[in-house]
Amino acid sequence: MQEIVSYKIIKFPFKEHKKYKAKLLKHFKQEPLDKRNNYNMDNIYKCDFHKSTDPKRPWAEMILPDFLKSFEPFLNQMEFKKLELKDIWFQQYKKNSTHHWHIHGCSFTGVYYVNYNTKCIGTELIDPVTKKCIMPDVKEGDLIVFPSFIKHRAPPQITNTLKTIISFNFDCDI
Repeated sequence: MQEIVSYKIIKFPFKEHKKYKAKLLKHFKQEPLDKRNNYNMDNIYKCDFHKSTDPKRPWAEMILPDFLKSFEPFLNQMEFKKLELKDIWFQQYKKNSTHHWHIHGCSFTGVYYVNYNTKCIGTELIDPVTKKCIMPDVKEGDLIVFPSFIKHRAPPQITNTLKTIISFNFDCDI
């Protein structure tokens, strides 16, 4: 079931989350730390953004068929014909890790919460009309989708709990 958090943010569960969580975390654990991913004063623990346009990475190839299929209700609800994934990457956060305010290109941006619990801090977004800060109520396995022009960030994590997300950008054909 999809939930419209605001008129700009849609939240829905990735139904295959339990099938992929452990496999994804295993892949991400093997990924080397790479400081090329920390720019603009960000402090992201681990990330593969520099490979984000490569869908042939083992973890991406593994998850993409089911992941993209999970967007069918979104496409139907929004009356789009197809989704064109532009890039996809993972990010991990530990205590004090953060990703400062930013926007993305494309039409839509999404966040899939792979490893997330009540000690983690979610994604903050700025409503472009009211200028109010929005933090969708998410749980592990949820996806949020929002227009890419909406300013958002990952606030500093306050505990050592590992937070893992997959972020992605896409366009849609009407």
